[in-house]
Amino acid sequence: MDLANIEDMQMLASIVLVCGEVVKLATQLLAEQAVTAISKRRGTRRWEHTHAPGQVAFSIGRASNSCWTNLLRQGNDVHLHRFIRFKRVDFLSLCERLSVRINTSRVRYWKHAEQEAGHRGRRAARVLNYVDEVGLFLVRICMGESFITIASIFGITPQTANIIFYHVLKCFLEEFNGFIKWPDVERRVHLRQLVANRFPALDGSIGFLDGTLFAIKRPTTEQELYYNGKDRIHALKSLAVVLPDGSLACMTTGSPGSFHDSRLYTENIELFSSPENFSQGECLCADIGFPLTQTCLVPYRRSESRQDPRKAAFNIQLSRCRIVIEWVFTIFRSTFQLIDCKNFGSQRKHMPAILVATSYLFNMYNELYKNEVAQYFQPQ
Repeated sequence: MDLANIEDMQMLASIVLVCGEVVKLATQLLAEQAVTAISKRRGTRRWEHTHAPGQVAFSIGRASNSCWTNLLRQGNDVHLHRFIRFKRVDFLSLCERLSVRINTSRVRYWKHAEQEAGHRGRRAARVLNYVDEVGLFLVRICMGESFITIASIFGITPQTANIIFYHVLKCFLEEFNGFIKWPDVERRVHLRQLVANRFPALDGSIGFLDGTLFAIKRPTTEQELYYNGKDRIHALKSLAVVLPDGSLACMTTGSPGSFHDSRLYTENIELFSSPENFSQGECLCADIGFPLTQTCLVPYRRSESRQDPRKAAFNIQLSRCRIVIEWVFTIFRSTFQLIDCKNFGSQRKHMPAILVATSYLFNMYNELYKNEVAQYFQPQ
């Protein structure tokens, strides 16, 4: 063989190797761009407001066919956590548990989707596997992105993304029904001891009670009912009970934002006064907005605490103990961003189901990774 031909072949081989490395590097760069773009805050969800349209269509469109697949195959736990808040092993375990319900209802579900698409003159939806469907559900819950953005990530239409999300939501609620449970007698003794070890004056407390707001779009009707004058937003209000181990014992599904905490407490008085939920001497720590009852411990009023140093010291311990529920609300909103954006209120009929699902996911997340509330009450 001619020496010149050998040199040409060697040069060609080196060019092929260089091209392979360039393609690999470009693929990684596109994945990083997709992760960065999707991980932007909710305020920049409408890409045309912050980016050039052509550049956005290229970066998102090129990543749409392979972003989610590459994330599962090549991405590490850090990248996966930014999308769905779970590590790979835990995410796949969740998918396996939901696979039976998703796959058994897939025939009816996609048959209905195809009929709906044909009725409206659209192309039938592309079928995803159950891992992709659970991933779509978690991306929507955790990132709070619109169905348009989610459709770009998974390479489907926004209508298909909407159908998949609510289908997986239904399967999730059926599979994990009752995942939030009030603690039994044995567990309440342990929780009571955790609080008493750190705050002796609060012996008997088994948890913390407070209300929280979830912003929604301004409704077309009953605007005054859903308007909260304190925070000046239209919102839903829920009551939550947080335990010293960082988990949720209960969360109401959402009342109009104008309701006061004491009114919500009165409406759910059976839950907060049942002898099955509270033994003798057990109670919940709350703020001054709740009524003082045998099962609800509130601080002394300011006029009383100023005159008695012991009451002032009690209020300080109660405030330092009860602050953990504010931590939980912050973790809850930052982990599952769908419930903290106004897009959450676009379809009010689905709000109770989404609140219940996020509560279940929060307890799963706390059981796997333990938030700072559990560390706060650990014996020092």
